[in-house]
Amino acid sequence: MDISTLPTSNSGIGFHYYPDDLHYRDVDLNAWLPELIAMRVSWLTLRSKPERGIPEAFIKGILAAGIEPIVHIRPNEIQRLDLNALDLQFTSYAHWGVRFVVVFDRPNARDAWSGDQFGRVDLVERFLDIWLPIVELAQQSGIACVLPPLEQGGTYWDTSFITGVIKGLQRRGKQSLLDELIISCYSFAGLQKHDYGAGGPAVWKESKPYQTPASSQNQLGFRSFEWYAAAVETNLGAHRPILMLAGGARLGEMSPSTGEIVDAAWHASTNLTIAREYLAGNYPDYLLNVNFWLLATKANDPDAQASWFHSDGAAVQAVAELKTYARRRRQTRSEKSNKGVGVSAGGAVKVLQHYLLLPRYEGVASGWHWNFVGDIVRTYQPTCGYSPEEARHARHVTLVGDERGISQSIEEQLIQAGCSVERISSDDPVVAHKEITTAALNLTTHTENGISQ
Repeated sequence: MDISTLPTSNSGIGFHYYPDDLHYRDVDLNAWLPELIAMRVSWLTLRSKPERGIPEAFIKGILAAGIEPIVHIRPNEIQRLDLNALDLQFTSYAHWGVRFVVVFDRPNARDAWSGDQFGRVDLVERFLDIWLPIVELAQQSGIACVLPPLEQGGTYWDTSFITGVIKGLQRRGKQSLLDELIISCYSFAGLQKHDYGAGGPAVWKESKPYQTPASSQNQLGFRSFEWYAAAVETNLGAHRPILMLAGGARLGEMSPSTGEIVDAAWHASTNLTIAREYLAGNYPDYLLNVNFWLLATKANDPDAQASWFHSDGAAVQAVAELKTYARRRRQTRSEKSNKGVGVSAGGAVKVLQHYLLLPRYEGVASGWHWNFVGDIVRTYQPTCGYSPEEARHARHVTLVGDERGISQSIEEQLIQAGCSVERISSDDPVVAHKEITTAALNLTTHTENGISQ
């Protein structure tokens, strides 16, 4: 896949959504979009099952908000699947705009296989027999060819498994598939620092499969993607894109030396460092994203301790820190692109160019409005949100919806703050698109000419 086609607004930061396939209602979409946007999330791993796909409304709502979905289809075990059912899912996903669908999970782990299947000879070849018809079907629908994520280390050593897959595809004459291959991964930090294993086997030459001297490091940390990239380059002579389904530091990890659970401060510090490093461009270009584990769970879920948002709505320390960092980065970029911008006649510092203010009805965010303005968000990349206070710091503000969602008093307050304000309230999306596009074009022209609105 040509990764240059990713949106220019792509931050590379994302999350693994719930560890189940049950939270795809409109109310879930409306509840989570404001949180995801506040953390500058551009990617979301969505778990699914072979027999039931993710609803169209949820997928389109995520895409309209500028978030790239990664659909992870996880059957209970690695086995032959109903290709007709998968073909229908692939076709639908591609039609809606999904590009990444991953089928199966951790084929190098014993518990991913039933009975004695794992221990039989030629594990990699047997996996390819099952996986190849599926991934070729996905390609026919326009879905990317993605190798499922491996367990770090694993019962069958992960880097050896990747080598086996590549050599197996080469023996089968699947060069066109190899040319488009994307490697998906888990990159959990464990109890290691964020840079544990950095540089891969080129740096840690003493590390071998199943053998890591005390003086060396391996792929059992956040930098697992570098070890996978090295295995791919060794066997193909070039890198392939790497897609992270989940990674980072996990709450609930236990220190083997002290027996204590790692605290929230360590979790926040490690993950914020990872986010900063990615946004600063300090990770390899082949790494498409960093998806943190885990956004949320239902009550009493086994993974509940690791979630960033608890079932009662409370958030862990890392949430506030990531939101603050995302907001500061956005403002810094705006300040750099608006040299000389000071205080407007209304007294508000204009550090943003264009703000798209969306309505809430009875305190609930409207998913319909996200779908309504999705093309504009993707095309012109305004700052989006639900905060009139944040909107005051934009030169131009577009109000979406009528006065039931955004009152006339809010509009007047924004005008008094020196904002150029328009309201898009047409029920006809074509009319609204033309109106908002004209405003965005005018803003762009005025900015290029150095004219403040």
